[in-house]
Amino acid sequence: GTAMGEMLYQNTGLIELDLSNCRLGPDSAMLLAEGLKNNFTLISLILHGNPLGDDGGRHLMIALAENTVLTKLGLQGCSFTGVIKGAATFDHHNPDGHYKLNLSKPGEYSVALQLVNLGRHNPSSWNNISLDARSFG
Repeated sequence: GTAMGEMLYQNTGLIELDLSNCRLGPDSAMLLAEGLKNNFTLISLILHGNPLGDDGGRHLMIALAENTVLTKLGLQGCSFTGVIKGAATFDHHNPDGHYKLNLSKPGEYSVALQLVNLGRHNPSSWNNISLDARSFG
């Protein structure tokens, strides 16, 4: 999922991608969704038979609201229940809480970037920020 998400972000030629039955979970779906937000060439993404989970599906739907090029998203046989907890459980509409993120993991790095972007757009909403137990911001 990580490599595919990065590829979608940088893609300038691929118009169809089939990742059916690749065991892509919620974290992979989140990374694919991030790539889709900035992709302006892919018109068909097939994800049949993957256990995307509720959160993975939510991230894909958010990405579709921003991507006006993708016209076909195949989700036949995908599981949207039994969510595996991970970076994909991050909800940018309700980001309150404590985060312990390993920035070497692409999914957690993506959450950190989203938190930084939220802070830039609404700095007054950040309280008691610390990084490695040191005051930040």
